[in-house]
Amino acid sequence: MELFVLLAALEKKAAAMLNKEGGLFLPSATMSNLVALMSHCKERGCEVIAGDSSHMFLFEQGGAAQMCTLPNKSNGTFDLDLMESKVRSGNDSLHEPITSLICVENTHNVCGGKVLPLDWLDE
Repeated sequence: MELFVLLAALEKKAAAMLNKEGGLFLPSATMSNLVALMSHCKERGCEVIAGDSSHMFLFEQGGAAQMCTLPNKSNGTFDLDLMESKVRSGNDSLHEPITSLICVENTHNVCGGKVLPLDWLDE
């Protein structure tokens, strides 16, 4: 029980330091990614669009949603027109997933740890 008290204190201190309402201690990046994914993909039938070299797709078993992958370029980006064509609203068919999240990875691991271009992120 003492550990939970310490973690609660850590969360409270971190929130205060960052001027936030609350904090949440997550002991691994995989757990952090899963919590982030689940906050956007809250129900069955959600789809995530991500690069085919993304850490979330390759090393985290897709988490809690269906993954639609796009070919990553060597700099970690992917084709934005292709991405837009892959977004599904669920209106075309009751049997299709709904695109609920698009994931991009800054300092993309498999593509050499490159920082994604700001102009690409803005697009």
